[in-house]
Amino acid sequence: MAVDNTAPVPFNSGLGDITIAGIWNDNSGGVISIMFSDFDVVNGDFKFYGIHTIPIIVRPNTNEIVSIFAEQDIVIGEGSDTLMNLSLSKLKFDAELNRVNTPAPTDAFVAVRQNVWHLTVTPGGSATNFLDDDYKITGGGQIAEARSESGGILYHAIIDTRFNFTTCAKNPTNGTAFIQNFKAGSTLDFGSILLDFHSTCDGSGNVKVATGKYATANGKNLELNWQ
Repeated sequence: MAVDNTAPVPFNSGLGDITIAGIWNDNSGGVISIMFSDFDVVNGDFKFYGIHTIPIIVRPNTNEIVSIFAEQDIVIGEGSDTLMNLSLSKLKFDAELNRVNTPAPTDAFVAVRQNVWHLTVTPGGSATNFLDDDYKITGGGQIAEARSESGGILYHAIIDTRFNFTTCAKNPTNGTAFIQNFKAGSTLDFGSILLDFHSTCDGSGNVKVATGKYATANGKNLELNWQ
């Protein structure tokens, strides 16, 4: 699939191609790999090639599409030549599908230690317009940073966060997000933010608790700058 101005991907500032390969069991679901090429998500300064072995099921009663992926599924900067090479035994295939049944965390402080993301998509009225689907994401993890004079970890999590890009392309309309920064160097640079999303489509989230270098944001609406 080509990504361009006529077929955009939300929150992506670049153009490129998305390639998907997978194997499917009509009775239970499937496992896919996704590869991105010439892709720049929100002007990121990292190379991102794709995600390997993502289990997907469709719940027959609700028609929801449910998936899960973890840190080890993400391929960054290497391995793109084998990314689309899906060769799974029946045992491995079933084990991948079983991952979907892992309970999603309900606490942001639990999510940041797991490096796992849970995704549920409820299709909208149009089978060809993915922007009117309802998305729910829960998960979290850590991003490690290492540079010449400093190093640190950024913890992040989102709990029961819901999007619908047709209803509101500026912000999630439900859920909670958590960010905690710890950085060592010549000075300590740390702080945390816990914010709630709201149904008002104003491009912001409300800061419930902020500490450290973010303390001045307490009680304010934080601009997300998604557009």
